[in-house]
Amino acid sequence: MYYMQAFKLPPKPNINKQEQKPDARRFSVIPLRAMHDKRLTRGDYVHLIALCSYCSPNGFTFVAHSTIAKLRGCSSANVSRGLKKLERYGYFEQVRKGYTSMRGSLKRVIYDETIDLRTQESNSNVSIESMINREGEAMTRANRKQAIKEVKKQTTNKQGDSNTSITFDDGLLAVSHLVKTDAHLLKLETLVTSGITRDKLIESFNG
Repeated sequence: MYYMQAFKLPPKPNINKQEQKPDARRFSVIPLRAMHDKRLTRGDYVHLIALCSYCSPNGFTFVAHSTIAKLRGCSSANVSRGLKKLERYGYFEQVRKGYTSMRGSLKRVIYDETIDLRTQESNSNVSIESMINREGEAMTRANRKQAIKEVKKQTTNKQGDSNTSITFDDGLLAVSHLVKTDAHLLKLETLVTSGITRDKLIESFNG
């Protein structure tokens, strides 16, 4: 006679979910002249505080409108209008444009109106180009990982259709090994905006 031995289920594994890192920002340094500026509303002050909270010690930031909108709990359009007003009043300036789906523009908060961009750059001991290149490399890596994840989720391989315009994420994935500089990112965005196909995009980067 054969006896079946009872099968005991193993205990559930302990899965440690990766917790989101807490916000490390604890303060925001804003231009002092804003305190006496009667043109600013309460909303303008909050936009300025949010913008400056993302600044480096040298007064530069790549923060996007969408990031500030998420922080404030409002729309990106609201943030865009508020920042345009602050820019018009001389509280910051756009140093370099951003990239669609990649990052915000490089902005310089103007703490002292007597100090120009090049002087502030010189005082920081970090060139604007090096800041842009470092940020571009970091965002390229992040977007490349995200693009790979999105492609894996797709049930059909859209990349095989040579007659279909390619999206930015698919384009980045297709030429990720060739995108190495800020100029390459700008070229990729320009070609994707023009409605280029995947085959033509690869041909353009290999050419």
